[in-house]
Amino acid sequence: MGKEDLIVDNPLLLTSLYNTGVFFIPEQGNTEKLVQESESDKSEEKTNLEPAAIELNNETTVPEPKIFIPDTDVIHLVDELGTSPYRTETIPNAMNAIGKLLNAGIPRFEIIDIDKLEIPLEEYVQKVPPHTKLVIWSSETLENGELKEQSQRILSLSMPSEMLSSQEKKADHWNRIKSFFLTNDG
Repeated sequence: MGKEDLIVDNPLLLTSLYNTGVFFIPEQGNTEKLVQESESDKSEEKTNLEPAAIELNNETTVPEPKIFIPDTDVIHLVDELGTSPYRTETIPNAMNAIGKLLNAGIPRFEIIDIDKLEIPLEEYVQKVPPHTKLVIWSSETLENGELKEQSQRILSLSMPSEMLSSQEKKADHWNRIKSFFLTNDG
């Protein structure tokens, strides 16, 4: 690359040539002027930003919450209060077993903590595409029961730690999971 190739309108285009980046190294004696310029630039930027901030404060705009809806076959929404290896064992093992039962491979799934949702659970459920199955792992409340009644694609279960508390609960949950996936297949 010749010297003429280094003359560009935007010096940031040259950053790919240097693995540590491009830095400005001022000459001796120019540092005082550089400091004064940068301080005046900062004060100008601050005064330019303040009116915009005031305008935003006068308007009552509520920022749109970020909604993560993965492109997957099954979403597990978990509200776990106890201790359970639900991310590494409980839910993955159940999905592996369902895949073997269906002879169609392991369904693609995501695990999302309910407490990390930035919107109410009902609103989240409404935004999930209709082809995606939902498994809600939380305290079996009236609200979850109503959600389940609204759609055949929702399975409401108790928290994983509660399910793992006895063999009877494990068997009951497994039967419900198996029934849900076998009757709602396809």
